[in-house]
Amino acid sequence: MLVFIQQQLHAMQADGTLAQMQAATEKRIAAHVLRPTPVPGLHRAVKAAVDDIDPSVTVDHDIADTGQTGWTAAGGARDGDRPAVRSPDGPG
Repeated sequence: MLVFIQQQLHAMQADGTLAQMQAATEKRIAAHVLRPTPVPGLHRAVKAAVDDIDPSVTVDHDIADTGQTGWTAAGGARDGDRPAVRSPDGPG
């Protein structure tokens, strides 16, 4: 079986078929890289847009680490972009 495959490949190389297949494959891959298949449901933007996101969170209970250093108190809002401020007086 392997000998047959090798014979076929040598014949395709000799008559140029293998080079044609390689060129066609390279062309198809290059076209796909330059213009990939669109993602279903994702459309091209027609105007620039900016979305403001509020990264703060509000919790319904006190949150502290294992050393009881407070991260935030119940009902308090916490800005998710900034590190926690440690208070010697308790959570917050």
